[in-house]
Amino acid sequence: MSLRPPSSAGGAIPLLQGGTRDLLEALTPTARALLATARRAYSPPGVMLADGVSRRWLRGNPTPYLSEIDALASIVGEAGLHMLNLSYEWGCTTRVAPTQDGERSCLWRTLDWPFDGLGKHVAVLDASGEAGRYFSVTWPGFAGVLTAMAPGRFSLAINQAKSFHGRMTRLLEWPVNRFRFLRSRDIPPTHVARLVCETAPDYETARQMLCAIPITLPVFFTLSGVHPNQGCLIERLPHRAHVHEGKVACANHWFFPGAKGETPTLAARIDAASPFGKASAQRQAAILAASGEDGFGLEWLTPPILTSDTRIACVMDAGRGEMAVVGMEADGGRTEILRVKGPLPL
Repeated sequence: MSLRPPSSAGGAIPLLQGGTRDLLEALTPTARALLATARRAYSPPGVMLADGVSRRWLRGNPTPYLSEIDALASIVGEAGLHMLNLSYEWGCTTRVAPTQDGERSCLWRTLDWPFDGLGKHVAVLDASGEAGRYFSVTWPGFAGVLTAMAPGRFSLAINQAKSFHGRMTRLLEWPVNRFRFLRSRDIPPTHVARLVCETAPDYETARQMLCAIPITLPVFFTLSGVHPNQGCLIERLPHRAHVHEGKVACANHWFFPGAKGETPTLAARIDAASPFGKASAQRQAAILAASGEDGFGLEWLTPPILTSDTRIACVMDAGRGEMAVVGMEADGGRTEILRVKGPLPL
């Protein structure tokens, strides 16, 4: 699979300024199209059941975004939006490294999920919080943050932590983690990421928050600042963090040996051999080794980084306040590349 030039079928990625409600009101048909895809994939009763469970869980959770999600759901008027906001099934590949001129730090990222429509329906929200402006790569109706750049502050991305825990098989890991999730009263990782974008004034504060705030599920945060020495991978368990500094790359397997006794070598070997791993170790190695003038041409987006499940690819340079985003689908279709240049704070 290779990155193809924009086709005539590929549309422009919407860029809207405001909040999640503004984005949804502008793109309500898009949100309904995503929910229709979910119903086809998981059946209408399955979506209704998952939506009800998600809604009840959120109402017993300390997330600051519950009322906002309720309001978004009322605009759509269909079951599924609460479920959408607790979807955490993405596989991803992410890298943070100094730019080639050595002056700043840059984050490269793909988001992979076998869900039709995520690529063609992606949007960028130009939002703001008490700490300043940030650009979130998102979808109408989604209140959290998975991928974002805060000009002059930092860029961040979330990767799902797919890994064994002790001797548990992957078939057991999903239901066990979801059981732990439903019992948890901590904050979902995507909501923590948004809270950081809204309130963290700089890279160091963002790093501290991503390490310290209790979360519902294991997750990988990749963070890039504005200086060449500001970059790290934060491997998170609900109440524990391990940080890898410098030029790092992340896919969906653990590196630190404290994850229930798992070793990095074992994690990489299992991921390479398992159909559930989706070549996590190979993707991590490939993006770490990838090169390019600045990455904004997306010339690094080739297999094994690029897969049939890749839906989003982007590059973010917070020091320059610039990002590039493209949406992709399994059939090879893709959007036009959106280039965003955000003004740097004074």
